[in-house]
Amino acid sequence: MGTVRTQVYLDVDQYEWLRAEAYRRRTTLSKVLREAVIGLRDGGRPGGKRLDLRKLSRYVGSVKGGPRDVSVNHDRYAWGG
Repeated sequence: MGTVRTQVYLDVDQYEWLRAEAYRRRTTLSKVLREAVIGLRDGGRPGGKRLDLRKLSRYVGSVKGGPRDVSVNHDRYAWGG
């Protein structure tokens, strides 16, 4: 696989986040950026396998109990707040 050199314009906060993330991982900013691109390209799935939502749809409604407002407040339950 060959590589191509490119130039990317980032907001200051995006650049600072990438730089901090690279420092935290003890790697380069370029590697963090490449991994982010791979994650987007492959849908964030290991091995590049996209999640098939049709297969998951059979499980909708199969869980009994729990909060009754999950469909409305899913972000609150998933991420807090």
